[in-house]
Amino acid sequence: MKKQKVVVSTSREPSSKTRSFLKDLTSLVPWVVRVNRGKLTFYELIEEALMEGSNTLALIGEMRGNPSILRLYDLTEFTNSSKVLHTYTIMLKGITLSREAGHKGVNLEEVADIVIEPIVKADEEEKSLILALHQLFNSGIVPVEGKKHIRIIINPTFKLIKFKLMPINYEVGPIIRYSKVNMPKRIMELGEEVESE
Repeated sequence: MKKQKVVVSTSREPSSKTRSFLKDLTSLVPWVVRVNRGKLTFYELIEEALMEGSNTLALIGEMRGNPSILRLYDLTEFTNSSKVLHTYTIMLKGITLSREAGHKGVNLEEVADIVIEPIVKADEEEKSLILALHQLFNSGIVPVEGKKHIRIIINPTFKLIKFKLMPINYEVGPIIRYSKVNMPKRIMELGEEVESE
């Protein structure tokens, strides 16, 4: 079954680290698509996402040149009502890029799915993080047997997110440290200024 695409971009004039983080995220699975921000407005990004066939737009914001926030938007109702739902905000505490972590280049083009390893007795914030990551990566429940897939591993104690290529159990992609996850569930009207601008 073909995965629906997810579009990821950045705030305007991103630093080289933010651009590299964007590249790391979008290289994990083929249906997560990178759109360079350039001079695009927020609503032009929405149009780009819809043209890609995506109902999700993710934006990486930064502070002092480092990725600091990841905002997720649901575009499902945009065509009918020109409204966007801001679903989740992941506050980022630190990013170790794939190259900084020493992850060697691995061909991820044949990855068929991405799944989130369950957290035993997850609290409300951890449940929100799982749902946010599910939206960001359009993750599956059970990987297709015999196919390459990415496993998302969350360490709630140290607030770490890691990625492993299965079945070879090889760590890939960035290492993400997060501080908290919010669920704004805020409906935004067409023309409204947003924080990501």
